Amino acid sequence: HFFADVMLASRSMAFGLLLLVFFVFSPWLFASSVTLTPRRPQGLVFSLSETPYPPLKLEVFFDPLCPFCAERWPVIKAIAGHYGGNTLELRVHLFPLPYHRNAFLASQGVLVVHRWWPTARGSLKQGGPDGAFSFLDAVVANQPPFWNQATANRTYTEIADQFAQLAAKSVGIPTETFLRGLLDDKDARLAWKYGCSRAVFGTPSFMLNDMPFDPPESDAPEDWIKILDPLLKQASA
Repeated sequence: HFFADVMLASRSMAFGLLLLVFFVFSPWLFASSVTLTPRRPQGLVFSLSETPYPPLKLEVFFDPLCPFCAERWPVIKAIAGHYGGNTLELRVHLFPLPYHRNAFLASQGVLVVHRWWPTARGSLKQGGPDGAFSFLDAVVANQPPFWNQATANRTYTEIADQFAQLAAKSVGIPTETFLRGLLDDKDARLAWKYGCSRAVFGTPSFMLNDMPFDPPESDAPEDWIKILDPLLKQASA
């Protein structure tokens, strides 16, 4: 009985010590795993609106190096241009897929230009549409040189330089400014986490007025308009 009591006391002490460690360190453990609350709504707005609440909000989760996103990008922009910002808000969420080796770096680059653009142009309203979309257009139009096989033997620095040259050519951002901006990846990580929070697992994925949206397979704008026009009439009723 003596040895049994000793063993029981030892186990009780060990369990008590484990509880003490848990309560001491659990705030740090849980705090480190919580996603930070964004400073502003997520996503890049394609066209400015004079109204804070357009009747239609189309969100697209977009991988800059995804070939399927490249196929859909022209019709997405056409729909945004057809309705205009006062009627349809197009919000692009960057969602780099993990099996596209350079997609996260491309997404970082888009956000670097987004942060730099107001400084370079005074403000988005004075400088016109967000220059991040000009760089995104350039990346989408030049996807193959950044695909996995094309860059299999290239270093991170070489690929970053390649993106910097493309950004300088497409929007005029100095290469040193672009490369320095890549050192901060918080916005890109937050954009990806936001997509995960919305159960996104592939690109392009769409939401319309905050609900999952399955667009037409067709890339003809008129086929999209056939779906969106009735929704617009309902919203305006």
